[in-house]
Amino acid sequence: MLLGLEEVVSQPQTILQDVIYWTGGQPFLTQKLCELITEVAFETTTGMITLPLGTEALWVEQLVLKQIIQNWQSQDEPEHLRTIRDRLLFDEQQAGRLLGIYQQVLQAEEALERESQGAGEQGSRGAGEKSFPLHSVPSDDSREQTQLLLSGLVERHNGYLKIKNPIYRNVFNAQWVLRQLDNLRPYSQTFNAWVASRYKDESRLLRRQALKDTQNWSQGKSLSDLDYQFLAASVECDRKEVQMALEAARIKEVEARLAQEKRTALLQRYLLVVVSIGLLVSSSLGMGTFILYRQTQKSEIKAKNSEIQALVSSSVGLFASNRRLDALVEAIKAKKRLQKLGKLNINLAPQVENALQQVVYGADEYNRFSGHAAAVLAVDVSPDSSLIASASLDQTIKLWRRDGTLVATLKGHKGAVRTVNF
Repeated sequence: MLLGLEEVVSQPQTILQDVIYWTGGQPFLTQKLCELITEVAFETTTGMITLPLGTEALWVEQLVLKQIIQNWQSQDEPEHLRTIRDRLLFDEQQAGRLLGIYQQVLQAEEALERESQGAGEQGSRGAGEKSFPLHSVPSDDSREQTQLLLSGLVERHNGYLKIKNPIYRNVFNAQWVLRQLDNLRPYSQTFNAWVASRYKDESRLLRRQALKDTQNWSQGKSLSDLDYQFLAASVECDRKEVQMALEAARIKEVEARLAQEKRTALLQRYLLVVVSIGLLVSSSLGMGTFILYRQTQKSEIKAKNSEIQALVSSSVGLFASNRRLDALVEAIKAKKRLQKLGKLNINLAPQVENALQQVVYGADEYNRFSGHAAAVLAVDVSPDSSLIASASLDQTIKLWRRDGTLVATLKGHKGAVRTVNF
């Protein structure tokens, strides 16, 4: 090939290096690109392509883009790129998986390309072997990777999958892969929107019948990892929504049951009145009335016991919150209600006595003064400590004795009084 290029280009060694960069040494593409260079040379008047030094790489790049990559399907003669395409898409059951693996390889190389852009295009070609990013695809002996390797599109390199050459990478680029995957997926629109949201928009996931149809469609197919992630997320989201719907239905059922029980209880009360009237006019039902009376009495006692227990708990809580006067009031209420019960229940007596003793022996009462219609902003005590002055947002000043008795109210202020001094 070098001998052939020497006859048609001015820098054959450099041109051949650029050709091999684009073809990766692939025999068919290398021969085709050399033939294209020869054809271009024959079209010149001298039969020789003379290029300024340093422009060889750009010239070869423009030739590759124009004669091979752009409109490649119509220019692919003899057929080569279309054969690779057909090998990828021939088996519809496996196409999604093959495209998914290739998409990962493509994304890894694009990431690597972005990392090395600063080195310059020519420098990067001669810089030796490139390291692979962490998200590169390790090679294995799986059936899908084997089929992808047999297609000729990728090769093994240092334990990872690598696209064979830049021509393949530019022809079968990210846009081409997305179009093919969209053609395969019946859910491509929602899938792409979910991916665009960085896998966070749950409104784009499949549900109900759409999910069932997609699961049926996916049976027997080998999809990409991202497709399986999308379907798994859809299943989980659908499960949660079904669970929430069932929970809502259960709550609604419980509410309906409670409503029915309330209606039944109301009806029972009416029936009780009727039965009571019947018992008054019929001595034969006296025993039944007595039993009903005992049940009612027990319910009342139980309710009163619960009320006493609540008062005791309230007293203990108020005492712990340093509201000891309020705690004393609650304890006294509990004691009075217990006295009304008499000997019907003696189990609560110790609790009531303990609560009452606690607040009686531990309560402190403080003098209070109240009467302002708004918040108090300032307070001052007279030099002889006999009076207290308070200033408030209600535009007044009030004078108090030490025991909380109001002495006077000073009005006429045009706004809130924020300070007061004797």
